[in-house]
Parts: sequence; C-alpha cells; structure tokens
Amino acid sequence: MDQRAFSKLTYGLYVAGVKDPAGRFCGSLVDAVAQVAMGSRPYVALGSMNKNYTTEVLLQTGLFTLSVLPADAEPFVLADFGFQTGRNIDKWANVAFEVYHDLPVLKSSVARLLCRVDSMRVFETHHLFISEIIEADHIGGEPLIYADYFTRLKGPVAEAFKIYKQTGKPPASAQDSPGENAPEAPQKKEKWVCSVCGYVYDGDVPFEELPETYTCPLCGQPKSVFVKE
Repeated sequence: MDQRAFSKLTYGLYVAGVKDPAGRFCGSLVDAVAQVAMGSRPYVALGSMNKNYTTEVLLQTGLFTLSVLPADAEPFVLADFGFQTGRNIDKWANVAFEVYHDLPVLKSSVARLLCRVDSMRVFETHHLFISEIIEADHIGGEPLIYADYFTRLKGPVAEAFKIYKQTGKPPASAQDSPGENAPEAPQKKEKWVCSVCGYVYDGDVPFEELPETYTCPLCGQPKSVFVKE
C-alpha cells in the first residue's frame, strides 16, 4: 500500500489550540478535521495523534479551538506547531495569537472555531474527537489546503524549522508567499520521503548514514518507512 496516495485526499491544515490543567496554552498542527453535522448544533470530527500532548490535554479538558490556516501561511507556523511537542515548549510564544473564549487562536487565521468534545473513539494512531462547535468566527481569506502543503510548502517548512533549531528563535523573515523564492540547490539533493505523512528528509547527513533509531520528525514513524524519491 502506497500511503502517499492519502495526500491526494484534499482537505485543510489547522492549528488546534488547548489549555492544559496548569493553565499553559498548547496546541498542534492537525489535518484530520471534517464537519460532520449542520443545524442548530453543528459538529466537527478532529483526529489527533495518540502521542501528542494536545491529545493528552483534550482527554482532560474536552475543549479546543481550531485556527484555519490561510493559503499564504508562513512556513514557520506549520513547523512550530507540527515539528515539536508542547510538553516543554511554549509554541504560542513564537507566533502572533489572541485569546478566544479563554483559548488561543492564531491572528492570521481565516476562521476560528471553539469546540467541545462530545464523544471519542481511539484508533491505532489517532484519537477521533466528535465535537460540538459552540462558537465560530469567519475572518475572511482563502484557506490553506492539504495538497498545497505537499506541492509547495514542504521544503520551506523544513527550512524554517532548521533555522529555528540552529538559532533558537523564529526566522526573522518568514516568506509571504511560501515557496516562490525557495533556493534551487536543495532540490538537487537526494530526497527521502516518509511514506506515511510525506515529510521530506533533505539534511546534510546522507539518509543512509542516519542511525536506525531515526524517526520522522513529523509523524514519529521509523526510518524504514522512508522511500527514495
């Protein structure tokens, strides 16, 4: 089974915002979101990875926000919420945000929702939270779709995170139009792609020389799931 086919199921990218029992704002990048009911009580389904701290917090609090990312989202925002855990890092300190009904949302979002978990189901990799939308605001602008991440944002997002890890602070000049001015040289490197989530490894160390304990920084899968592109 070539799981890269799943990236063709076009949907969006969002930041789920939560507040843990200690009062800390946390959150993660999510893609498995779908509206499942309309009417006077609209619902969404949110899939959150089992190992994510966001999932752990949701199991305790049952409340979260969804920030719908804009089509021109800054690559670092995706890296900030997708490539590191909030257990010991304040992801929200790196981005412009505001408090929405006591929970964090991105100022750059094109829409934001406040949701309350109604029921849950646990799968091998994700918790599925069926949640009632209790408040929603339409800000305006085009949303980022999942397919765009694979076609134009993977490289800039990985580069933004690399700069962040090297400097200890967010990049000073995030691109307004991700990918348009990306350097050509990295495209000539031998690339290895995670067959589960599509993350592309293009680091300076040849992929074959990475230790067998290497795992995908995006989804946590082992080195063995990577395929040469």
